[in-house]
Amino acid sequence: MRQLLVWTIIIGSLGITHLARAETYYLSWRANSYTPPSYLGKALPVKGSTLVVSIDSLEHTIPNSLLSYTWYFDDTRFADGYGLNHTQMPITQKPGVYTLKVFISYPDDSSETITQLVPVVSPLLLLTEKNNAIRNGVMYSRTDTFNFTATPYFFNIISLLDLNFLWSIGGVTSNDQSPEKPNQATITIPEETPNNTTNSLQVIATNLRNNRERALQTVNIITR
Repeated sequence: MRQLLVWTIIIGSLGITHLARAETYYLSWRANSYTPPSYLGKALPVKGSTLVVSIDSLEHTIPNSLLSYTWYFDDTRFADGYGLNHTQMPITQKPGVYTLKVFISYPDDSSETITQLVPVVSPLLLLTEKNNAIRNGVMYSRTDTFNFTATPYFFNIISLLDLNFLWSIGGVTSNDQSPEKPNQATITIPEETPNNTTNSLQVIATNLRNNRERALQTVNIITR
Protein backbone atom coordinates (compact mmCIF):
# COMPACT_ATOMS: atom_id res chain seq x y z
CA MET A 1 0.00 0.00 0.00
CA ARG A 2 2.98 2.31 0.60
CA GLN A 3 3.75 2.08 -3.13
CA LEU A 4 0.19 3.18 -3.94
CA LEU A 5 0.41 6.19 -1.62
CA VAL A 6 3.79 7.24 -2.99
CA TRP A 7 2.63 7.16 -6.59
CA THR A 8 -0.65 8.89 -5.74
CA ILE A 9 1.36 11.78 -4.34
CA ILE A 10 3.85 11.87 -7.21
CA ILE A 11 1.10 11.79 -9.83
CA GLY A 12 -1.34 14.08 -8.09
CA SER A 13 -1.80 16.07 -11.29
CA LEU A 14 -3.27 14.56 -14.45
CA GLY A 15 -0.55 15.88 -16.71
CA ILE A 16 2.23 18.37 -17.18
CA THR A 17 2.49 21.53 -19.20
CA HIS A 18 5.47 22.50 -21.28
CA LEU A 19 6.19 25.79 -23.03
CA ALA A 20 7.47 25.25 -26.54
CA ARG A 21 7.85 28.14 -28.99
CA ALA A 22 4.50 29.96 -28.78
CA GLU A 23 2.67 26.80 -27.74
CA THR A 24 1.90 25.56 -24.23
CA TYR A 25 1.45 21.80 -24.29
CA TYR A 26 -0.40 19.58 -21.85
CA LEU A 27 0.80 15.94 -21.82
CA SER A 28 -1.39 13.45 -20.00
CA TRP A 29 -2.07 9.73 -19.70
CA ARG A 30 -4.54 7.37 -18.10
CA ALA A 31 -4.81 3.62 -17.67
CA ASN A 32 -7.90 1.41 -17.84
CA SER A 33 -6.99 -0.72 -14.81
CA TYR A 34 -9.61 -1.26 -12.09
CA THR A 35 -9.93 1.04 -9.08
CA PRO A 36 -12.70 1.02 -6.45
CA PRO A 37 -15.37 3.75 -6.64
CA SER A 38 -14.05 5.41 -3.47
CA TYR A 39 -10.55 5.84 -4.90
CA LEU A 40 -9.83 9.46 -5.84
CA GLY A 41 -6.34 8.95 -7.24
CA LYS A 42 -5.15 7.97 -10.68
CA ALA A 43 -5.51 4.46 -12.09
CA LEU A 44 -2.01 3.13 -12.67
CA PRO A 45 -1.09 0.82 -15.55
CA VAL A 46 -0.29 -2.84 -15.02
CA LYS A 47 0.92 -5.44 -17.48
CA GLY A 48 -1.98 -6.21 -19.81
CA SER A 49 -3.76 -2.88 -19.39
CA THR A 50 -4.10 -0.11 -21.97
CA LEU A 51 -2.39 3.26 -21.63
CA VAL A 52 -4.27 6.15 -23.28
CA VAL A 53 -2.07 9.18 -23.97
CA SER A 54 -2.69 12.66 -25.30
CA ILE A 55 -0.96 15.97 -25.79
CA ASP A 56 -2.85 19.19 -26.38
CA SER A 57 -1.88 22.74 -27.17
CA LEU A 58 -3.59 25.43 -25.14
CA GLU A 59 -3.07 28.10 -27.80
CA HIS A 60 -3.60 26.13 -31.06
CA THR A 61 -1.55 28.63 -33.06
CA ILE A 62 -0.51 25.84 -35.44
CA PRO A 63 -3.15 23.54 -36.98
CA ASN A 64 -2.82 20.10 -35.44
CA SER A 65 -2.98 18.46 -38.87
CA LEU A 66 0.36 20.12 -39.75
CA LEU A 67 2.17 18.65 -36.74
CA SER A 68 3.88 15.28 -36.86
CA TYR A 69 3.82 13.26 -33.62
CA THR A 70 6.08 10.32 -32.78
CA TRP A 71 5.31 8.51 -29.52
CA TYR A 72 7.76 6.49 -27.43
CA PHE A 73 7.52 4.45 -24.26
CA ASP A 74 11.11 4.51 -23.06
CA ASP A 75 12.96 3.75 -26.31
CA THR A 76 10.11 1.83 -27.97
CA ARG A 77 8.21 3.74 -30.63
CA PHE A 78 4.53 2.76 -30.56
CA ALA A 79 2.75 5.32 -32.75
CA ASP A 80 3.44 8.13 -35.21
CA GLY A 81 1.60 10.30 -37.72
CA TYR A 82 0.36 13.77 -38.57
CA GLY A 83 -2.30 15.10 -36.21
CA LEU A 84 -1.81 12.07 -33.93
CA ASN A 85 -1.98 13.91 -30.61
CA HIS A 86 -4.17 11.20 -29.04
CA THR A 87 -3.33 7.49 -29.14
CA GLN A 88 -2.95 4.42 -26.95
CA MET A 89 -0.71 1.41 -26.37
CA PRO A 90 -0.90 -1.96 -24.60
CA ILE A 91 1.29 -2.33 -21.54
CA THR A 92 3.60 -5.34 -21.88
CA GLN A 93 6.31 -4.13 -19.52
CA LYS A 94 7.01 -5.47 -16.05
CA PRO A 95 6.61 -3.17 -13.02
CA GLY A 96 8.95 -0.19 -13.07
CA VAL A 97 9.14 3.48 -13.98
CA TYR A 98 9.14 4.33 -17.67
CA THR A 99 9.38 7.51 -19.74
CA LEU A 100 6.51 8.51 -21.98
CA LYS A 101 7.93 10.70 -24.74
CA VAL A 102 6.36 12.53 -27.67
CA PHE A 103 8.47 14.06 -30.44
CA ILE A 104 6.67 16.91 -32.25
CA SER A 105 7.87 18.08 -35.68
CA TYR A 106 6.77 21.52 -36.92
CA PRO A 107 6.20 22.64 -40.52
CA ASP A 108 9.49 24.61 -40.49
CA ASP A 109 11.42 21.36 -39.69
CA SER A 110 12.07 22.37 -36.09
CA SER A 111 11.03 19.95 -33.34
CA GLU A 112 10.20 19.61 -29.68
CA THR A 113 10.35 16.64 -27.29
CA ILE A 114 8.12 16.41 -24.21
CA THR A 115 8.35 13.67 -21.58
CA GLN A 116 6.61 12.42 -18.47
CA LEU A 117 7.30 9.51 -16.11
CA VAL A 118 4.79 6.64 -16.01
CA PRO A 119 4.87 3.97 -13.28
CA VAL A 120 3.85 0.43 -14.20
CA VAL A 121 2.77 -1.42 -11.06
CA SER A 122 1.50 -4.82 -9.94
CA PRO A 123 -2.11 -5.42 -8.86
CA LEU A 124 -2.53 -5.08 -5.11
CA LEU A 125 -4.98 -5.60 -2.27
CA LEU A 126 -5.76 -3.31 0.64
CA LEU A 127 -6.95 -5.34 3.63
CA THR A 128 -9.10 -3.69 6.32
CA GLU A 129 -11.11 -4.90 9.31
CA LYS A 130 -14.37 -3.34 10.48
CA ASN A 131 -13.41 -2.73 14.12
CA ASN A 132 -9.64 -3.02 14.33
CA ALA A 133 -6.70 -1.16 12.83
CA ILE A 134 -4.06 -3.04 10.86
CA ARG A 135 -0.58 -1.59 11.21
CA ASN A 136 2.44 -2.97 9.37
CA GLY A 137 0.67 -6.27 8.72
CA VAL A 138 -0.26 -6.81 12.40
CA MET A 139 -3.65 -6.50 14.14
CA TYR A 140 -4.32 -6.75 17.89
CA SER A 141 -7.79 -7.60 19.13
CA ARG A 142 -9.74 -8.67 22.22
CA THR A 143 -12.38 -10.49 20.15
CA ASP A 144 -12.20 -13.67 18.10
CA THR A 145 -14.58 -12.83 15.22
CA PHE A 146 -13.58 -10.39 12.50
CA ASN A 147 -15.11 -8.82 9.40
CA PHE A 148 -12.46 -8.27 6.74
CA THR A 149 -12.63 -6.49 3.40
CA ALA A 150 -10.02 -6.93 0.68
CA THR A 151 -10.14 -4.01 -1.76
CA PRO A 152 -8.40 -4.60 -5.13
CA TYR A 153 -6.49 -1.99 -7.12
CA PHE A 154 -5.09 -2.01 -10.65
CA PHE A 155 -6.37 -5.34 -11.94
CA ASN A 156 -7.40 -5.91 -15.56
CA ILE A 157 -11.04 -6.39 -14.61
CA ILE A 158 -14.36 -4.56 -14.88
CA SER A 159 -15.91 -5.44 -11.52
CA LEU A 160 -15.24 -7.38 -8.31
CA LEU A 161 -17.11 -10.35 -9.79
CA ASP A 162 -14.20 -10.82 -12.20
CA LEU A 163 -12.00 -11.82 -9.25
CA ASN A 164 -11.85 -14.99 -7.17
CA PHE A 165 -10.98 -14.40 -3.50
CA LEU A 166 -9.43 -17.22 -1.50
CA TRP A 167 -9.41 -16.63 2.25
CA SER A 168 -7.51 -18.74 4.78
CA ILE A 169 -6.64 -18.52 8.47
CA GLY A 170 -3.75 -20.56 9.84
CA GLY A 171 -3.56 -22.38 6.51
CA VAL A 172 -7.22 -23.49 6.68
CA THR A 173 -9.48 -22.20 3.89
CA SER A 174 -12.49 -20.14 4.93
CA ASN A 175 -15.70 -20.25 2.90
CA ASP A 176 -17.65 -17.70 4.95
CA GLN A 177 -18.22 -15.13 2.21
CA SER A 178 -21.18 -14.16 0.03
CA PRO A 179 -21.23 -14.52 -3.78
CA GLU A 180 -22.37 -10.90 -4.06
CA LYS A 181 -19.43 -9.58 -2.00
CA PRO A 182 -16.62 -12.10 -2.45
CA ASN A 183 -14.05 -9.58 -1.21
CA GLN A 184 -15.60 -9.64 2.29
CA ALA A 185 -15.20 -12.44 4.79
CA THR A 186 -16.10 -13.18 8.41
CA ILE A 187 -13.20 -14.92 10.14
CA THR A 188 -13.48 -16.64 13.51
CA ILE A 189 -10.52 -17.82 15.58
CA PRO A 190 -11.23 -20.96 17.67
CA GLU A 191 -12.13 -20.14 21.28
CA GLU A 192 -9.51 -22.53 22.64
CA THR A 193 -6.71 -20.52 21.03
CA PRO A 194 -4.43 -19.16 23.81
CA ASN A 195 -4.05 -15.41 24.24
CA ASN A 196 -1.11 -13.69 22.53
CA THR A 197 -1.12 -16.36 19.82
CA THR A 198 -0.34 -15.16 16.30
CA ASN A 199 -2.90 -16.26 13.71
CA SER A 200 -1.98 -15.64 10.09
CA LEU A 201 -4.81 -14.53 7.81
CA GLN A 202 -4.19 -14.65 4.07
CA VAL A 203 -6.30 -13.57 1.11
CA ILE A 204 -5.44 -14.14 -2.54
CA ALA A 205 -7.33 -12.39 -5.34
CA THR A 206 -7.07 -13.99 -8.80
CA ASN A 207 -8.35 -12.64 -12.10
CA LEU A 208 -10.87 -15.19 -13.41
CA ARG A 209 -9.93 -14.27 -17.00
CA ASN A 210 -6.20 -14.54 -16.39
CA ASN A 211 -5.15 -16.70 -13.45
CA ARG A 212 -1.59 -15.41 -13.70
CA GLU A 213 -2.79 -12.00 -12.56
CA ARG A 214 -3.17 -12.11 -8.80
CA ALA A 215 -2.36 -10.30 -5.59
CA LEU A 216 -1.83 -11.53 -2.04
CA GLN A 217 -2.20 -9.85 1.32
CA THR A 218 -1.43 -11.21 4.78
CA VAL A 219 -2.13 -9.97 8.29
CA ASN A 220 -1.03 -11.46 11.61
CA ILE A 221 -3.85 -11.40 14.16
CA ILE A 222 -2.85 -11.38 17.83
CA THR A 223 -5.70 -11.90 20.29
CA ARG A 224 -5.39 -10.64 23.87
